[in-house]
Amino acid sequence: MHGKGNKLRRVPITNELKNMLLKYINAFRLNSTSYLFQGQKYQKASTKMITHIVKKYAIKSKMNKSIHPHVFRHTRAMHLLEAGLTLVDIKDILGHASIKTTEIYLKINIEPKRNAILNVYKNNDSFEESSWIKDENVLKELLDL
Repeated sequence: MHGKGNKLRRVPITNELKNMLLKYINAFRLNSTSYLFQGQKYQKASTKMITHIVKKYAIKSKMNKSIHPHVFRHTRAMHLLEAGLTLVDIKDILGHASIKTTEIYLKINIEPKRNAILNVYKNNDSFEESSWIKDENVLKELLDL
């Protein structure tokens, strides 16, 4: 697949998605010269057309958010990060020229950091609950701030 800047991007897909795409290709009788997503007269679907379709189905699903096709790309990147892929792998999948572009996903997603901190304490047998946690006066003061 060619993306922004006409860069070739290889996108790994699951067997389930492969099977759905094959059904789609067969249902619409597409061949090797056909575009996967077509407009009228079998031309390549424009970005504007894809955006219109995404927004149409977002409205039908009663989503309360403004959505555009790029949201799927960001969502996929976040899922890959949460699944434990490295930034280098995500950079390659997204086709970013620089790792700096991919680093934005680290700032967005705090969950892996939180889980890493929890794992440190979970795996540390010498960790004991601090005495201040049991002290209701300290907790009250902290909550009243």
